[in-house]
Amino acid sequence: MKRINGGCNGSTAEIHGLYRKFDLETLDGRTRLGRAAKEVKAELKAYVGRGTIVTDMLIDQIVYKLLRLKLYQARNVYNAKDFEAAHFLPLSNSLRLDLQELARQVGVGRPPSLDEYLSGLDKV
Repeated sequence: MKRINGGCNGSTAEIHGLYRKFDLETLDGRTRLGRAAKEVKAELKAYVGRGTIVTDMLIDQIVYKLLRLKLYQARNVYNAKDFEAAHFLPLSNSLRLDLQELARQVGVGRPPSLDEYLSGLDKV
């Protein structure tokens, strides 16, 4: 975990939980957060099938937002704060819109497979 300086009496505090910064590329796959990210990403890629770079970027955004929302939910179980709702609700709405966009992107711009292409030639 990353440590920051500047606590009381010069102590260091760990950045963890809700305020932890993470990147999906450098996230350790052995942690619970890393395993959850891999599972969600695999499920979304299976749903999309052969994706484009747009769908891959959208999947990364969805996974990041979903994990961040899970961290908000875990924190709110123990101590709910009103200021966190100001971040939670817009983030959850953004996740909803990204999921809708991903559903629209499925099959859009997908090149035909070789079998589909060859069967189309037989009809001509």
